[in-house]
Parts: sequence; C-alpha cells; structure tokens
Amino acid sequence: MNTVPLTIIELNDSEIRTAKDTEIVSRNPGYAVLKPDRIETGIEAWKIARTNPRETSNQYWSHLNQDSLIIPSRLARHNADLAYTQLIAIHEHAGKPDEVLFAIPGSYNRDQLALLLGIVEACPFSAVGLVDSAVAATSAVADTGEYNHVDIHLHKAIVTTLDVTDQVTRKSVKVIDKVGIAEIYDSCAEYFADLFIDQSRFDPLHHAESEQNLYNQIPVCLADLRVSDETSLDIHYKDKHYQAKVSAESLLERLKQHYEKIYREIAGASMNLISDRLNALPSFTQALKNTTIISEDSVFTGCHLNIESIRSSGPALNFITSLPAAASSATTVLVTQPTQVVASKKPVQPQVPTHILVNNQAYALNSHPLYVSEKGEISDSKTEYSGASIILGNKTAEVRAEGDKALYVNGNQIKTNSPVSMGDAISIAGSEMMIKCIEVVSN
Repeated sequence: MNTVPLTIIELNDSEIRTAKDTEIVSRNPGYAVLKPDRIETGIEAWKIARTNPRETSNQYWSHLNQDSLIIPSRLARHNADLAYTQLIAIHEHAGKPDEVLFAIPGSYNRDQLALLLGIVEACPFSAVGLVDSAVAATSAVADTGEYNHVDIHLHKAIVTTLDVTDQVTRKSVKVIDKVGIAEIYDSCAEYFADLFIDQSRFDPLHHAESEQNLYNQIPVCLADLRVSDETSLDIHYKDKHYQAKVSAESLLERLKQHYEKIYREIAGASMNLISDRLNALPSFTQALKNTTIISEDSVFTGCHLNIESIRSSGPALNFITSLPAAASSATTVLVTQPTQVVASKKPVQPQVPTHILVNNQAYALNSHPLYVSEKGEISDSKTEYSGASIILGNKTAEVRAEGDKALYVNGNQIKTNSPVSMGDAISIAGSEMMIKCIEVVSN
C-alpha cells in the first residue's frame, strides 16, 4: 500500500495553500516581484511589493494567460511564466513530490485550465487531478440541500451554487470582480493612513518603506479586530515612532462597500457556506443568516475523501465539478449563529500569549527566552544583534530589552522588562519589524 501523502495545491491567489493529504504545509499569496537576476514569489514578494511597485505583479493567477507583461524582464514574458515560477517554488517547498492534485476556482475557463496543464507539463511533477475547490470543500461538510459556497480571492469573490443529495453538483458560478483581498487591504491602508495623519501627523503612504510596514500589519490588525473593539498600529520611520488607534466599528464602515457587493449576490439564499478567508474579515458574517463557516482544511479533506473520483491519468485531465457527498468530517465545520458573530469585548483579565508573530511567522513561547534581532531573526541564545527577548512564565509573558536600542510595547517605551498580553505589539527603535503577541488555537 502506498503511504506517500498526496500533495494538493489550492489555487486561491489570496493565499495559495499546499497540503500533504489534509495537512497544510505552505501558504503563499499570488505575488511576484521581478528582480534583474531573479523572480521572488509568494510571501517573500508580498514583503517587498510596496517598495518595488513597478516590478510587482499580482494578477497572473486571476488573469492566467499568455499576454505580454507590462513589466520588462528577461526572466518572464507573460503571466503564465510567473505562474510557472511560483509553482516551481511551491513544489520545492513541498519536498518535490512527483504528483500534484489541483483544487481550482470555478472562475477558470477551458482555455485557462488548458494553459495550467501546459504549465505543469514544463514542471518536474505530474498533475493527477483537477477539481473545483468549492465542490471539494462542500463534499466534506454539507448535508442535503442547496448551498452557496462563498470564497474570496486576491481580486474577486466567487459564489458557487451547489446542489447536495448523495452527490455534490455544481450548478452555477458567479464572479464578483474587484472585491478581493487586495482591494480590501487597499481600503484598509487608505483608512489607516488617514488615522496616522489625524493622530500622529504622519502619512505612511508617502514613503515606500513605511507603506510596506503598514501593509505588513494589516492581516494582524484585522485578526485583532475580529475579537477586540480596538487595536493599534505602530510604525517606526527614520528613528521616529508613530502610532494610530483603530476601532472595529469605524473600520467596518469603510469595509461595508466591499461586503455589500458580496451580500447582494447571496441575498435570499437558504444556506451559505462561508470560507475561513471571508470569516477572517472583521464582522463579515455579522449580517448573514443561515451561515456555516468552513475551516481552512475543508478543500483538502474533500479531496482526500474523494481521491478516487478525482484522480485521473494521461495528458488530458477531467475538471471535476461533481463529487460524492461525504459529510462525515464534522471536525472541519463550525456552525455559527449570525446573532453570535459579533466583535467581542476585550477580556477584563489580560490573556497570556502562546506565540509571537514576526515577519508573518509564528514562534512558540516557552520558559526559555526567544531572542529577536532588529531584522526579525529568531535565536535561542543572545547575540550581538539581539534587540529583545520574550519569555513565557507561569501566568504571564515578559519582554526584555536586550540591546542598546529603545524598546516599545504598544508605542510606550520600556526601560528594562515588561509583561505583555495577547494582542500587544513590540517594536525596536530604528526597525520597521513588528513583534505581535498572539494565541494559536489548535482545532
């Protein structure tokens, strides 16, 4: 019996997820930055996109084609070349598997599917299946009935209507253009910049470095505002520190324009399956009824449960839009009542963080200090570059200044050491790197 796990790639360019069977092993947004000697893709490209705007592309998956790039480069001619480059990087990170199954958005047309298979032919692996990602996710979680599966990508949202009996069958696909994570982040950045101008007399969008710093904080800020009424943003620029406070209620007013475009497409639906990506947006599900939030591994669970129905061989692969219903994976589903999905108050007692988030990577805290440099490098022992250390005690976590640079917690300078709670932001003077105290919850 073959025990090698199957590699599955979910092509959602807001976060391309790769799994070994059902375990997610990598996450990469559909970003590419074309350098003279190389092409950076994924999270590394995201981190430098704002400081390299003319060399950045983030529509090559949504517009998968062979139209010439407007960015001159000897390394890539068109969007398909950028998709190929990112697939190669994903493949290497996944351990160079021989076979890959793809979960594809329902918005892809026949020409794009054919182009994808052409790209894969040039890759050092074989495609063994193509399945509609909404169909795969629904097959893992849904009982009998009609559903709207709703997901968000980098530049669009997709509403897939499905009928579930003993089979999950795709009935229709609606694409809502210009309602994606990229547009939502842009709205957040514009609003946050206004807050910095009002509260600190500083415009972070006026400088590429501070703009990148601002964008890097948006995912954590949105996560904070899902569970808190207020959070803060901190930016260091040219040895000066700036802070802005953000309220969940005021941000929701800015994001409603995006939310309502999606709401209009699912109004009156009997049941909605909302992706974890949409649920991660503050208060998105608050206005919805008959809503089920499906977890991030639902696509992979559906693929794993129905592998024999999806797997095929040969140069031509069927694009699967119907699968057996297998709603036995209750652990992948969280049913929410709309009246209960609201931004909750911060707890009276501060919550002890379990991890710190540095450069979009989470590191577990324990009784041995973690040392962090100005560039966000993590070490188990102090070095000449260490600027801070964080240690987990019995009932609290504590940060300590380790270098000669000033250390800040939520914008307030500390002298030696300070207790920190979940949601606190730690920064080192002169560095744009931010240390965020978070809690990682196991499903």
